[in-house]
Amino acid sequence: MTIGGRIWKSELSRAERINVMYEINLEGLDDERMNLNIQFSQPILMYRTYKDTISEEQADRLKDKLYRGIATCNDITRITRRLGDETGKVYGWEFPQRGWSSYKER
Repeated sequence: MTIGGRIWKSELSRAERINVMYEINLEGLDDERMNLNIQFSQPILMYRTYKDTISEEQADRLKDKLYRGIATCNDITRITRRLGDETGKVYGWEFPQRGWSSYKER
């Protein structure tokens, strides 16, 4: 049997199989590191989700502003809520409530 163009299992000793496994894993790790090497013009500071009460038009307007780079903090908080709070509840975590000024100061 071959995996990734390499002979596998019956033709190799246990030690050789382990070495092949390490090589394959390192190649995959290098690929993933390259995938994560993304440069953004500005840092991503938050994870948010739409509020249940917004209309599709409101969501579309916000997306348009985000794509054009003109969305304000008020635009975002008006129709979204913090997603981390809900995620944290699953794990029993609590987060301090912050205002936008603490994000702007960073």
